[in-house]
Amino acid sequence: QTSKYILLLPCAGLLVLATMAKYNNMIYLVAFVIMLIVHTVKEKKWQSIAFALALCVATVGISNLIIISYESRANTDLADGVSQAMYLDMGLNDSYMAPGWYNGLALETYKSSNLDNKVADQRAWSDIKNRLNVFGSNPEYAIDFFGKKIVSQWNEPTFESIWVSEVKSHSYNVNSIGNGMYNGSLGQFFELYFNLYIQILYILFVIGIYCLFLKRKTNIETALLLLVILGGFGYHLLFEGKSQYILTYIPLLIPTAAFGMNTILEGKFTKVKEIVGKLKAIPETKNA
Repeated sequence: QTSKYILLLPCAGLLVLATMAKYNNMIYLVAFVIMLIVHTVKEKKWQSIAFALALCVATVGISNLIIISYESRANTDLADGVSQAMYLDMGLNDSYMAPGWYNGLALETYKSSNLDNKVADQRAWSDIKNRLNVFGSNPEYAIDFFGKKIVSQWNEPTFESIWVSEVKSHSYNVNSIGNGMYNGSLGQFFELYFNLYIQILYILFVIGIYCLFLKRKTNIETALLLLVILGGFGYHLLFEGKSQYILTYIPLLIPTAAFGMNTILEGKFTKVKEIVGKLKAIPETKNA
C-alpha cells in the first residue's frame, strides 16, 4: 500500500522462518509472489519482481542449507524422504478417519520401495493416475469423497485441539478438569462454543468478501490473505488432510470477517442503525 520496500524485509525474514518451521507455509510464498507480480504489472515497478525472486531463493534455499549443514556435521548424505507426490497419493485415498486423511500410505510406499525416493515416486504417481481415473469414471463417488474431505477438515470446530491431547499417553492421572474436557460437560461446552464461533466467522467472512467487491475495495493488498486461504484450501483438498492443519488459516479469516461486520453495522447496506435508532427513541414506560 505504501510501496516502501523496506517493509518487505521483515516480511521476508518471517516468511523464511515460517517455511523452516513448516513446509506447508510455502503457500504464503506463492501468495506473496503473485501479489508482487501483480504489483509489478499494475505499478510498473520492476523492483517487485527482483524481490519476488530473492524471496523464492531465500525460502527455498534455506531448507537446502539446513540439510547441507546436518550432512556436514554428521558426515553423511541424507535421503530425500517422503515426497510431496506420496502425500498427494495419500490425500486422494480413503482413510479410517475421513476421506483423504492420514492413512499411512505415504510411509508404507516409501518403506516398501526400500527407501528409494525415485521408485516410491513412480509408484505414487501410478496410484495417483489410477485414483484420478476412478474419480473420472464415478463422478458421484468423487463428489462424495471430496465433499466429506472438505467438511471433515473445515467444519470440525475443535480442529483436533482436544482430541490430539486426549489420545496421547499421560505420565500422570488426568484430573477432574481434564476428564471433564475429554468426556464430560466441560468438553461439550467448549465444542458448542467453538462451533458457534466458527459458524459466525464463516458467515461474516463470506459477507466481508461480498462487501469488498461491492464497495470496490478489493486490490492486491486486500486479496493477499484471500490468496493464502484459497491456496490452503486447494492444497488440503488434494494432499493429506487433517482438521488441525486448517487451524493455521482461521486467523486469516478474521480481518475480512471484521470488515464484513463493520460494513453491516456502519454501512448503507443495512437498516440496523435505523432500527437501533428507533429503539432508542422509544420512551421508557414507568410502572404506575
